[in-house]
Amino acid sequence: LGLDLKLNHKLDTDSEAYVGYRLDADRTDIGLSPQNLFGQNERGTFTVGARRRFSDSLAMHGEQRLGHGGTAPSLIRSYGLEFTPDKHFSVNGAIENGRIDDATSGVIKRTAASLTVGYTTDKVRAGSGVELRSDRGAGRQQTVWLFRNSVDYAVDPDWRAIGRLNFAFA
Repeated sequence: LGLDLKLNHKLDTDSEAYVGYRLDADRTDIGLSPQNLFGQNERGTFTVGARRRFSDSLAMHGEQRLGHGGTAPSLIRSYGLEFTPDKHFSVNGAIENGRIDDATSGVIKRTAASLTVGYTTDKVRAGSGVELRSDRGAGRQQTVWLFRNSVDYAVDPDWRAIGRLNFAFA
């Protein structure tokens, strides 16, 4: 079971504020068990943020994400720039920092930076991203590099070929 709900309010032609809630549906540890959306084992995220478009090719956002449930509630701040020089190509950069209150490890302070590129046409959608994540605290000091790659090709109007390759180095 998953949920992704978002409410937007257009402040003017170039600005919007939003609030949202997302319940993680990509869990593999619960099988066919009944789920309580607000139980201790569920992992959801409340998001509050704003986005401002400065031109046809440049926008920025800022948001707060409050993770609840599970064993590691979190509060993360994120700020980013989105650059789209034409209708096919995009480059995004973001930084985030915050804390995770892990029940087994204690308080972890996270700092991360990411860079993504994307290319889109009528038949092809492709993207790659790299994220450098640093977690410190509770007797732990870890740096992780995360890589995400995806491609989506329209074979015909009814069929798409999709590929993903994600990996990480710690």
